[in-house]
Amino acid sequence: MQQNKLLEITKSVISINPYPLNYWEVTAIIESLGYTDYIVQTEFGFPNVLALAQNIYELIDKEFPTKPKENNSLFNIFYTELQYFLEQFSHSFIYAIPWIAMFIFEHSDYNNKFLVLPPDLAAPLSLALMMSLIIGGGFIQIISRQGQIYINLGEIELAKKACGQFVIIGLFISIVIGFIGLLFGFYRSLFPDNYLIVSAIYYLILSLIWMLCGVISLKKPVWHIPLIFLLSGLLYVVLIYLRVSAFIGQIIALIFSLSLIFGLLAVRFKFSLKNKDNIKMQMPRIALLFYTLIPYFSYGVIYFSFLFADRISAGSAISFSSGLNFAINLEYKTGMDLALLNFLVLIAITEYMHYKFMHYWYKKTEIVSKDNIQDLSKNLYRYYFLINIAIFSLYLILGSMVISYFSNKYILTSKTIEVAIIGLVGYFIFTLGLLNSMILFSLARPILVLKAIIPGFLINLFLGYFFSHIFDSYYASLGFVLGACFFTIYSLKEVFSVLSYPDYAYYAS
Repeated sequence: MQQNKLLEITKSVISINPYPLNYWEVTAIIESLGYTDYIVQTEFGFPNVLALAQNIYELIDKEFPTKPKENNSLFNIFYTELQYFLEQFSHSFIYAIPWIAMFIFEHSDYNNKFLVLPPDLAAPLSLALMMSLIIGGGFIQIISRQGQIYINLGEIELAKKACGQFVIIGLFISIVIGFIGLLFGFYRSLFPDNYLIVSAIYYLILSLIWMLCGVISLKKPVWHIPLIFLLSGLLYVVLIYLRVSAFIGQIIALIFSLSLIFGLLAVRFKFSLKNKDNIKMQMPRIALLFYTLIPYFSYGVIYFSFLFADRISAGSAISFSSGLNFAINLEYKTGMDLALLNFLVLIAITEYMHYKFMHYWYKKTEIVSKDNIQDLSKNLYRYYFLINIAIFSLYLILGSMVISYFSNKYILTSKTIEVAIIGLVGYFIFTLGLLNSMILFSLARPILVLKAIIPGFLINLFLGYFFSHIFDSYYASLGFVLGACFFTIYSLKEVFSVLSYPDYAYYAS
């Protein structure tokens, strides 16, 4: 009887890790399964968990004496790294696709009046897009984080339930905020009433799309979402050639995207694998979820607010003589769009660099000792600075190429190029701050990230508003640069503190 129980617990340990490093790791696995010294004594006859672990480790060592040889061919290494790169790249890039698509459409050679939105409609639609990402950004963070935890645990049903509740809550909050914005727009007569209603619908559709994309990205393959946006973009192009107005084409393409997303959700989750155990799982208490997830929700909201604060400041500084209440100067918008185009591509590459950095850190920490801990710290510092140099080089190369290309293809004013260069500097500094945030998040230090990004956002918003209203709308970009500087410097200080004690930071996480 005891022999059968011993075989069962051995199988349980093997299912978790068939190649444990030593019997201490086996001890940790057994304790994680709920076994105590008393249970081990009564059911297995061993004096404690450690003695049982030593016995099981010997059994495993006999059954799996060596690990299977890995295929370390150059092609296999390249293919594996390419998979990792595409996976990490896609997580950020999927939310950049709509911005890049709109940028291409706005600067395409197809000069047709149907591509141009009326100024009174373009401004509220821009605000609707920004607000959808700001509100949706917070829920994307908590959906991705909590859903991935449950899926990694094999609890598919619990992941579905949690993500479903987050989407419903997010949609409810989006509706409330949209309704408040609509009332405010009516009260202040910010835009024509029909354009306000259209923008509110546009905002709700986009908010739902972002949150559902967060749910879909939980399960591989990740290329499904880019494919959906690609198909929607092709539909939009077809509609434009059929002489459908740009706005109607956008709405039809968005509804088409939403339909495809709902269909993909049904395929991925309705017909997915069942729970690891056939046990009905219950959601954690709301208070506990709120406490653990509010830092990540706040980060998602502040992250997108930071990106758009300068545009909102510049748009609100428009002269009353224009007859518009909100509109972004075309030179400013074009310059910042050129800089944003670089950011959207390079932040996704930064995600991959962060993944490799943390993978290296975790791997080296497993074999570190007190004698070589300082060497590990020095190596991490070198690795970190190399990543920073790589990001700077990529911004310099890609930014020069983009500005040069559009300067030759279109007639860009000196003011537009100046704004683009300032924007590139700001986005580069902001990217370094985001790299620091990724490292701190990986080490379970979200509060430190909020302490860095919230003051940086406030500097961005208030200085950008002050500069744009006192001097000119172009100076809103300086508020963005100064806010990004604070965010990066503060987060850099925190990253240096954890790099100095990498073993403790790894243990505390």
